[in-house]
Amino acid sequence: MSSARRTVICALAAWLLLAAAAAAAAGRQQEKPAFLGLSLTAALQLLQARGLPVFFSSSVVRDSMRVETEPRGSSPREVLDEILQPHGLRAEEVRAGRLIVVAAPPAPAQGRRATVQDRPPAVEREPLPVMTEEIFVTPGRNGQEGLIGSLSIGSAEAGMLPHLGDDPFRAAGLLSGAASSEASSRIHVHGGRDDEVLIVLDGLELLAPYHLQDYDSALSIVASTVVDRIELSTGGYPAEYGDRMSGVLDMTTLTPPRARRFALGLGILYGDASASGALSGDRGRWYFGGRSGTYHLALEVNGREESPRYWDTFGKLELSLRPDQTLQLNALAAEDELYVAASEPGGERYQSYWGNRYLWLTHGAVPTPDLFIETIASAGRIDRARSGSAADSEARFELRDHRLLDLFGLKHAWRFQPGERRSLEGGVELRRLRSTFDYRSDHDLADPLATLRPQPPKGSTSLQERLDYDQAAAFVSSRLRPVEALTAELGARLDHNGFTGESHVSPRLNLAWKPSEGNVFRLAWGWFYQSQRPNELQIGDGETELARAERAEHRILGFEHRRGSGAAFRVETYQRRLIRPRTRFENLFDPVTLFPELSGARVRIAPDGGLTQGIDLFVRGADRGPLSWWLAYSYSSIEDRLGGRLVPRGVDQPHALRADLDYRTQGGWSFNAAWLYHTGWPTTEVTARVVPASDGSSRIEPVLGPLHGERLPAYHRLDFRVSRAWKVPLGELSTYLDLQNLYDRENVRGFDNFAFEIGQTGEPRVHSEAVSWGEFLPSFGIRWQL
Repeated sequence: MSSARRTVICALAAWLLLAAAAAAAAGRQQEKPAFLGLSLTAALQLLQARGLPVFFSSSVVRDSMRVETEPRGSSPREVLDEILQPHGLRAEEVRAGRLIVVAAPPAPAQGRRATVQDRPPAVEREPLPVMTEEIFVTPGRNGQEGLIGSLSIGSAEAGMLPHLGDDPFRAAGLLSGAASSEASSRIHVHGGRDDEVLIVLDGLELLAPYHLQDYDSALSIVASTVVDRIELSTGGYPAEYGDRMSGVLDMTTLTPPRARRFALGLGILYGDASASGALSGDRGRWYFGGRSGTYHLALEVNGREESPRYWDTFGKLELSLRPDQTLQLNALAAEDELYVAASEPGGERYQSYWGNRYLWLTHGAVPTPDLFIETIASAGRIDRARSGSAADSEARFELRDHRLLDLFGLKHAWRFQPGERRSLEGGVELRRLRSTFDYRSDHDLADPLATLRPQPPKGSTSLQERLDYDQAAAFVSSRLRPVEALTAELGARLDHNGFTGESHVSPRLNLAWKPSEGNVFRLAWGWFYQSQRPNELQIGDGETELARAERAEHRILGFEHRRGSGAAFRVETYQRRLIRPRTRFENLFDPVTLFPELSGARVRIAPDGGLTQGIDLFVRGADRGPLSWWLAYSYSSIEDRLGGRLVPRGVDQPHALRADLDYRTQGGWSFNAAWLYHTGWPTTEVTARVVPASDGSSRIEPVLGPLHGERLPAYHRLDFRVSRAWKVPLGELSTYLDLQNLYDRENVRGFDNFAFEIGQTGEPRVHSEAVSWGEFLPSFGIRWQL
């Protein structure tokens, strides 16, 4: 038995023992503890998942609030009232059956009648009617939750979905409109590149926020323990968001509780610890947490011996300056290191270091009940250093790559909302990026495919340079509801790139029409520009200058129908036209490699334009007690225009199906199974021809067929997760077991080890080995919180 299999078996046995110990420590629970012990936030999210249209704000529902008594109500609304009452809260109907959680008015003094003035003023913004594919929806910090393509998932429900490493990016990749590879946390939205998604954490954009970028960015640097909610916008997002043209991944961190809390977590891929609490006099709150881990097991199961290590930390301090002003300081740091020694003299040696640092200060003010102002000042550093060499029969090379990127930014935004039927938003952004590059590679490649590379198999590439890159932007948008059934948002954004001297205006339009209860039609249109940042320069492929901005035009039309039982149906059609897409370099046959720029199957793709279009269907079943399910199907085409013809992109998957089934027992266990299928991604045929030499001999020359003219076999896998939380004498204990690729399917990701020979009859032959994404991989995590 291999050491990887032994490790897996030992890990599963350890999880079973720990889960049994947790159950014994918890003792006998109530007959149906579906809510007992949950945070109030998680309990409300569970009710949303059961179809109750309830909305709440973290300023009202605090993280420290918990459900101490199992509710006895039979309907979701009765349960809602029971869990809110002990915390001095209540649910108030705002419109069309939707509920909002507010502070309950104080009991009227004896002899005095309660009046409408006793009710706290409404502070939540009236949203557009929300999408229903999300497992649950809560009002977003930027008020964009109702826009077309905006899907939301909270920490409690994300923890019940199967995904490797309990990574929030991988959880977001399960939503409709998103796609990711089995080995990566990077997300593609409607066929766009993964660098086309704007990633935001508490209002700040994060650049390349990934661990293990040498391994297709297997994990993100944002731990799931700090995330409260994730919103994924797959198109039609408002003018506040710019410089990325596919989607927005907006994450909001947890609000630290008033009571001091400590937590420890342990899993196969990581260990973590965190602490949080409040300052004296409730003048502020703080949180600090960190994790450290290794990706060795995931690689060992797939027959690799590398042991990359990583760590990250996150901290925040929230201060109440005055009743109408807040100050929040956030810090995020992450590193990972990898060293691969040569297994034999002259073999490949590799060493890499990745570092990320972010520090940002956010000031929020409400000078009047109608006006909210927010200012964010930020600084950051991204450090990348890698080196490698080889001197064997297949390749000789020496590579050194050190890049440093310093970031400075300032964003000022405001929102004016004089009434429920109209609002006006605007703001400005300034950013400076200072980059230094020190890159050199000397290579002599013996790979038989190397003759097809855009660069010669033998040569050198070098760049030592500094770039100062400035950006400025201004945006404005207005939301109106001229009649009760219609909501419209019109906006525009101006982006200026000081390095290339470009200025672009991006108009945006969103409409939502609700002709009757439970039915909503939506339309979105807009232009979205994207510049190339210095950290995206592909120096190893000969790029030394930044490209001009790309543009995408989004057109989206959708319809949603939902019932009071929780059942829902949604259909959305979309089209995304690409104008001036930039040149990119890709490995044709294996996307995961330590030296991508030295791959023999490296190709240059320079599209004249592009077109992505498709239709997304979503169906969710009615709430039937402990059982819930949903299905999502997409039919799409993702194509580049090359030389006057349309060519499928490498992530094109005409048919994609996701199915999820969740079952919760009366004892509090959650069992979730997710099945994923999609058409095999495009690949390229490799043939050969015999070329006679002048001396009478002959040699074999590889020949590529039409780019992406063939397809890999269909991809499908089944993932499973079981999770449970207990109240124990000292705090709370929770655990999960995640089984990825349950039936151990070897999904082909590409091909390697190409060999060419001449057959006995003189015809050329091509041999290669299929490479799979990976085998069955279990992971687990256990967390204790006091």
